[in-house]
Amino acid sequence: MPTTPVVRRLAMMLMPFVGIASVLGGCVFWLRRVGWLQRAQYWISDPDLIPMAPNPDDWPATYEFIMQHHAAMHQIDGWLKLTKLGKEAVLAAFLVLAVTQIAKARPTRGFGLAYGGIFLLGLVSALVTVFAGSWFALVAGGRTFVAWSLGALASPLIDDALLRRLARVCAWTLVAEAVLVVLELNLGLYLYSIQLFGKMLVRVVGTFNLPVSLGTFAVVSWAAAFCWGDLSRRSRVLLTLVLLFVLVFNASGAAWVAFMLATATMGFARLPARWRTWLLLSALPAALLGWSLLPTLTGRWDIHDSLWGRIAPVQIYASEHLSTRQVLFGTGLGIGTNAQAGQDNAPQVYGGIPDRPVGDSMPAVLFWEIGLVGMALVYALFALALRADERSRAIGMALLVASVAVNITELFPVNLILGFWLANAAIRKRADDVD
Repeated sequence: MPTTPVVRRLAMMLMPFVGIASVLGGCVFWLRRVGWLQRAQYWISDPDLIPMAPNPDDWPATYEFIMQHHAAMHQIDGWLKLTKLGKEAVLAAFLVLAVTQIAKARPTRGFGLAYGGIFLLGLVSALVTVFAGSWFALVAGGRTFVAWSLGALASPLIDDALLRRLARVCAWTLVAEAVLVVLELNLGLYLYSIQLFGKMLVRVVGTFNLPVSLGTFAVVSWAAAFCWGDLSRRSRVLLTLVLLFVLVFNASGAAWVAFMLATATMGFARLPARWRTWLLLSALPAALLGWSLLPTLTGRWDIHDSLWGRIAPVQIYASEHLSTRQVLFGTGLGIGTNAQAGQDNAPQVYGGIPDRPVGDSMPAVLFWEIGLVGMALVYALFALALRADERSRAIGMALLVASVAVNITELFPVNLILGFWLANAAIRKRADDVD
């Protein structure tokens, strides 16, 4: 049963606000980094930051000072918090539109079982959080479930026109971020830095909190533009050049890997059948070569430690503190999310193992919220969607790789793309079943 024209039209009208909210949501951080907002309080002119420290000769104290300044850059108080509300409003609006179509959303059996298990575990986890009285964690955890809710409910809203508008809005937002990146390279703080072209450069973040967040947004938006945007060849070339420019100075290893796999996925679909076997045979050597070249490509010689740095705290904390039931089914909704960590002024990841889980990646957050069982169901859902929708497979590959390094269910507008990608895959699966 098709959705009503009014609801579809409202969804189309919301799309431009996706781009506006994406840029507005992190504009305070960007303005501070380039010295255009609250300069006396947050902006440090020396790239080494040391002259601002109380005792430049005491490196541990200097390092702690730098980390405190770094954390302060990402705190928002007072009316500036309003800049972040746009993202929440847009997500909430799309969720409301999807809920209005709940009677028309009929996921196929495979998708339905996966969603049913995810939401059941989420409900149990939410009850644990309620009984603990962690109300902010409950809200933060509910936000991480918006993407799964859109995937389950939004399929009646989805058509090619809606996906095309979303993809083009994200493409233009990527272009806007590239402009901000140029300014950040020339004016920005060295809160993150890379060694490229024989000198230290600013590792750009744009209007996102972390470099990996900008890199993830850039690659996923680029993939969406290629798969859904119906762009001309010239526009695709130009957008790819914009993406490569951002990736070079963003230096996210996860983003580079996601870009390479998404590109390979697109190329594989276009190759004649006789060449596909050779591509598959060359995949492992190419992956090993790419992995070995990442430090040179990104200007980050410790980049291979980045992934383990996300896994080790989770593994150590779980082995020391969690029961078997918690490992399998989770510890509570919202626990381990970046929103909850920020609310508690935690985690202090630079000082060793934190006193609570860290939400640096989607597997970590899934583990804390709904356990290994829930994590398995989510990635089974990914597998179903990748199989069902060949046209959008490159988007799925980008999302899958990026999820290892960042919690994509908290990252706007990537979480919106994730929900729509899942909903669109359900449509394709239903069409195949009918055929």
